[in-house]
Amino acid sequence: MNRFITRRSFLCLCFSTALVALNPCRALGFERSDHDAIMEEIIFGHSNKLFLDANKNAAKSALESACFLCLDQMRDDGEKDLARLIEFGVPEVPKLADIKLEGIFYGNHDEYTHRGWHYSYDGIETGEPKEEWSPRWIRRKKLLIDTVNTVFDFGWFDHGRISLLGMSEGTRCDAFAELLYCIHVLGDYRDNIQENLKKELYKVNLQAIPFATENPSNENRDFFWDLKEALSLIFTEEATRGDYESCSRKLDEISSRARELGEVISKSSAEQFRKYVMQTQDLLKRRIPGLLESTDFFKQRFC
Repeated sequence: MNRFITRRSFLCLCFSTALVALNPCRALGFERSDHDAIMEEIIFGHSNKLFLDANKNAAKSALESACFLCLDQMRDDGEKDLARLIEFGVPEVPKLADIKLEGIFYGNHDEYTHRGWHYSYDGIETGEPKEEWSPRWIRRKKLLIDTVNTVFDFGWFDHGRISLLGMSEGTRCDAFAELLYCIHVLGDYRDNIQENLKKELYKVNLQAIPFATENPSNENRDFFWDLKEALSLIFTEEATRGDYESCSRKLDEISSRARELGEVISKSSAEQFRKYVMQTQDLLKRRIPGLLESTDFFKQRFC
């Protein structure tokens, strides 16, 4: 029996090693705690009352669970997160079987969830037996949107469009969910390029929406296009106009340089890529908490 267990363990080790060898530079992405920490810092900031108020932990945990279920859930993970959302009061929380991602190599989930908030996964199949992935992705997005709306209550207009008409795009609620999505993907870009630099593997190999692309548009989206689109819908109040426009100009400066960089194929271009990712993340950390605190709508929710 001991010999059998030892041999089985050895075979498992060999199999795991083979997977790494066959797929050496696919990053598994940030640890969940890293994603949660960055999201909290960008959205709430360390000075915000919601960040400091222990009574608001349920709201933060709900957002973090919904982000995980939308972007990183694989196989049978996530039952506790779904239970947390039900307890928090999120409506129409799906069963795990209706959203879970299975039938893929560990670490390849980004190909099915990180390609952009507006990306259509039509024609892509997963699982055994093979099943269309798009309906599950739509349920994941809706779960994040519904959680955001439960936390912040964006009012009857957004509620009507989302719950009654099933039309979330263009609402402030959808834009906030997209901002959370962008923050998560940005963290994975940072992790991916840092790990690759350590291994002297300079090509960015995260299967995600392009960080920066030439001539972006609604038909040729990149990370900055989506991020700016979301921010423009979130910060519509006159009180934040000056600060928002200043933040937007800074994003334009970073995105312009990133789009000029071209393909990341060398150490120097990889280091530049990392620089632009970090500049973007640092800008969001500095500006977003203050913008949210200065917006009457969010100020009321955060207090």
